[in-house]
Amino acid sequence: MGVSFWVPPDHDAQFFSGNVRLGGGLSGNVTDTAGNPQTNLTVGLPYGGATTTTAGDGSFLLGLLPWGTNLIALMKSITFVDSGTGSNRTETAGIEILAPATNSYGAVQLKVEAQVWQPPPACNCSPWCAIGFGTFNGVQTPVYFSGGANAPKGVPPNCGQPQVTITAPGGAPLPIKPGTGRHQNSGPNPTPGMWTVTTTVCGQTKSCTVTVP
Repeated sequence: MGVSFWVPPDHDAQFFSGNVRLGGGLSGNVTDTAGNPQTNLTVGLPYGGATTTTAGDGSFLLGLLPWGTNLIALMKSITFVDSGTGSNRTETAGIEILAPATNSYGAVQLKVEAQVWQPPPACNCSPWCAIGFGTFNGVQTPVYFSGGANAPKGVPPNCGQPQVTITAPGGAPLPIKPGTGRHQNSGPNPTPGMWTVTTTVCGQTKSCTVTVP
């Protein structure tokens, strides 16, 4: 007796799947909004496959990507002393960008702001946000953004659902879905000016900003 199944398309690849056709890769540089190198960022396919980290000057080289459009995660790990437990705790913040991989290496230059904060009092969730943009082969990318709140690993959250918004230059805050893996973005040709992503959890509000020229 046959069994029905569905094979997802190879485009928008998030991991190395059944696509045996290899594309090229990405080479580039990541800085913060002040132009300082973003070092030790993890860059790669979110769910397994090619991955690397940025060097001391913010540069990276990522190869062996599936042919087509890939979802590339840029994740920053931040370690702090949790005031609730007195122990070191590491949480991450990051964005996902869409990048095509064809016959050659694409050149990407990115400005990314990613932050993680201490949990608010009586709350075990650590708010975070991330936002960034840049150029891909000389063409401006959308503004990519995300935000949320992370509970300690293996511990149930006591913070409820975080509220995350994105505010375009001169616009009102618009709600977006919290968490990673969303590749939420402004669309092509983002409006010049300051873009702000904001996370609110347990009464605490934190923001990350970038300015598009």
